[in-house]
Amino acid sequence: MNEHRTTSGLNPHWAEPARVIPLAGDASNRRYWRLVAHDGSTAIRAEYPAGSWDRLKRDLTMLRWFATQGLRVPEILWTGDEPPTVILEDFGPDDAEAVLRGTGPADRVSLVQRLVEPLARLAAIAPGDLPPLNAPLDENRLRAELAGFETWYVSAFRGLPVSDALRTWLDALAHVVGHHPRRVCHRDYHLNNLYLLARGGIGMIDVQDALLGPDTYDLASLIGERAFPDLFEEPERRRLVQLWAVETHAEPGWESRLGETLVQRGLKVLGTFSRLEASGKSGYARWIEPLARRLVGQVRIADAPHELVDCLLPRVSNSGG
Repeated sequence: MNEHRTTSGLNPHWAEPARVIPLAGDASNRRYWRLVAHDGSTAIRAEYPAGSWDRLKRDLTMLRWFATQGLRVPEILWTGDEPPTVILEDFGPDDAEAVLRGTGPADRVSLVQRLVEPLARLAAIAPGDLPPLNAPLDENRLRAELAGFETWYVSAFRGLPVSDALRTWLDALAHVVGHHPRRVCHRDYHLNNLYLLARGGIGMIDVQDALLGPDTYDLASLIGERAFPDLFEEPERRRLVQLWAVETHAEPGWESRLGETLVQRGLKVLGTFSRLEASGKSGYARWIEPLARRLVGQVRIADAPHELVDCLLPRVSNSGG
């Protein structure tokens, strides 16, 4: 860690911890450490690049806002400005994925159903109550996300050309999803940003990008990517989706909207993971091809051009006899 930093007002637990454990960062340029105090308590230190104090202030504003809405986010323990730094409550080393993987299949369903509760709270918030820190996820932003899919997955990861037919189809997808009903969205509501807390609550991290977006966007993020499809069979997934529809008072037509959002979000994530792998951030490649395979059937239903189906199908090796 940077040793030239202010510590005014910092709890001695965290000013001189017994251990400092580097943590794998997220997709941003922040750096993280777990601080272990002499009494065994822990906290998370997040350090922002020099000159990004305004970014930290925005993130803290969103954290505080989530807390005022009765949503469980890490408590802010201390902030400093040399470099911009925040020390946060630590929800522990085991996120929702780790807990669910360590739980027998019979008990997983009741655990994962708890993850609907924060989505119900978000759905009940009036859109005008969200701090206007992030632009809405409208048609233009949705299309910009899909441009990342074209650049980083189709062109860079698969080495394929982007056809006019594919661009036109992606334009239409962004238009359709951009006109779904909107609600307050976490934006990255997946198992690695969620914590099943001991007292029954659900802890959320990475809330700084919350915005107004399609009503099924957070659900699509939860059920469509990373480890979720490996942990739950289709009947269990359907039960969770139906619970979400009831608890969030989903508007009629949500089933078709969810299908469209799953495709848009899935393609966006393929682009993001491909970009992160290309930039040297490891650990994302394991999710790319499984997600692409799952999307094949969905884009076929959506009458996608054959170029999209082809680039999602597994690559065939030319070696061997």
